Formats: sequence, structure tokens, C-alpha cells
Amino acid sequence: MQQKVLRFFDLILRHDENTIHSITECQGDLFLRHEISTNKKIEQGNTLLIFSLSGLHEYLDTEKLMDYKSFRRLIYQGSINRELGELGGKIEIHSSTGKVDESLYKLVLLTHIIIA
Repeated sequence: MQQKVLRFFDLILRHDENTIHSITECQGDLFLRHEISTNKKIEQGNTLLIFSLSGLHEYLDTEKLMDYKSFRRLIYQGSINRELGELGGKIEIHSSTGKVDESLYKLVLLTHIIIA
């Protein structure tokens, strides 16, 4: 599942059209920044995606291979941010409620890109 999470974030970082489209159709807590859905210049440090852990889990685990608590543990205790850094991104807290399950997180671009 960790590889699936990393692949998803990598596709967002690369502005994969199919992934972008599937997120715009998603009913869960996954939100694209306007710039990425309209092919604008994306600056370093910009937020590309805002999500809740439950929204991310619901979107990625369509086969129900991992329960939510295990998924949350994977995100928090795994090496996702380190590996994402190698891909040009990182996960940060977007809005904290003091409760992991209710907070929002964001995928942030670490390098400058221009989407053609």
C-alpha cells in the first residue's frame, strides 16, 4: 500500500491528467488546487493537493485491502515523506484540529515546474 500511496502522489506531482480527472470526480476529502487543474505555472512551495487521511484512504484503497487504522499508521510511521522528497514533494499539515482523523494535510511541491 505504501508504494500505491507514493505512486499516487508522484502522479499528482507529474500532473497526470487521468489522476487529476479522477480527483475532480471524487466525492471524498481530496481537493486539488485550482492551479493544477487549470494547467497554470506551479511555484516551489505551492500546495497541489489537500486531503484528509480518511479521504485518501477511501480514494486509494478501493479493494479494501487495508483497514483505516493500519493505513493511518502506514502514513505516520512509514517513510513516505522521505521518499516523496526524492520525487520533489512532501506532506505537511494544512489545517490541524488537534485530532489526526479530522485534520487536513497537503502535498507541497519542493521544486519549480511549469505544466504545459
